[in-house]
Amino acid sequence: MDGAGAGGEAGGSGADARTERGSRAARGLRAVVPIVCVLAIVALTAAVGRVWYGAPYRTADPAQAAERIQERSQRVYDLLRLPEPVAPARNFLDHRVCRDRGLRNVTGDPEPGVMAPEHRWGVDGVSEGVARPALDRLRERLTAQGWEHIHEREARGPGLVETGFRFEDPASGDTLDARWNSARGALFVDVRAPCARVPDALADASRDLFDRAPDRPFPDGTTVGTQE
Repeated sequence: MDGAGAGGEAGGSGADARTERGSRAARGLRAVVPIVCVLAIVALTAAVGRVWYGAPYRTADPAQAAERIQERSQRVYDLLRLPEPVAPARNFLDHRVCRDRGLRNVTGDPEPGVMAPEHRWGVDGVSEGVARPALDRLRERLTAQGWEHIHEREARGPGLVETGFRFEDPASGDTLDARWNSARGALFVDVRAPCARVPDALADASRDLFDRAPDRPFPDGTTVGTQE
């Protein structure tokens, strides 16, 4: 009898202990569930926002970008070794608007405070015999420097020949388009920086950087403000 009683007491204590542990676990679970729900809502909101607005643009000084692409234009011009004196067709420092990267882009509205500087220039009166070797030299240099070939342009039809390419610098995101067409006998080069957000402190100063004819890449400082 004494043994049975002792066993019953022991069994009762074990059941009570399990009940207590179960109660603590339930209380812990009830405390965790709201936190998990909040975290899930935050994560879902961030994911939806990223899909809608897209990845944010990096921040960059537009003046530095404008200087960089003009320096690259100058190096391209020197490498092409076009016969001088050249007949500049255009020379314009401008910027493109940039749009949201997400689904919001379907509205077509530009993203405020984000721009992509570009330097667009060209030379008239370039023959095919001059243009093709010049473009080949440029292609070889870009490839040797690790630029990625993005697009090839080669077309030939009645009265028209076009040739050119696009490369992108993986380090900076800059792109370079070079092309020649026989219709005008002109060789055009566009050097573009990627979209970037302008720091608030530089917003006013950046407005005076663009929509102008720069003094490069032509050797005599010819400034042709044409945007053809």
